[in-house]
Amino acid sequence: MQNPQNSKKTARAVIIGIPFRNVEEAWFWFICAVEARRDGAVPGRGRGAVPRPCEPNDIYVTLERLYRNRRLRMEHMHVLSHYGRRRMPPEYHRRHEARAATLWREAMRELDVMLQRRGIVRNPLQITEVL
Repeated sequence: MQNPQNSKKTARAVIIGIPFRNVEEAWFWFICAVEARRDGAVPGRGRGAVPRPCEPNDIYVTLERLYRNRRLRMEHMHVLSHYGRRRMPPEYHRRHEARAATLWREAMRELDVMLQRRGIVRNPLQITEVL
């Protein structure tokens, strides 16, 4: 009989924390964490009022991977950064924000898929138990 500790099979990591309701909530949380870190805070898993299933760096790494794989362009990065700092997405009905709104939507769609896959953003099709 094989010792489970020596087994080459590894169990999937248990995600501890409450996933974000949507990708925008995750993005704005990430921006707040980056700004807090810049101001001297030490953000991390389990340190906020609501425990999250990730650290800010997890979102950064995901974003960087999307950029390296050419799923996102520098235009997307600029829009995410600018409107993230404003804490509000661009609005289609504002003529001067129409292009930014398109880029925002494209970036959110790409980021959403990756963050759902990692358990950081809740999958709306997944049935969850309500206690």
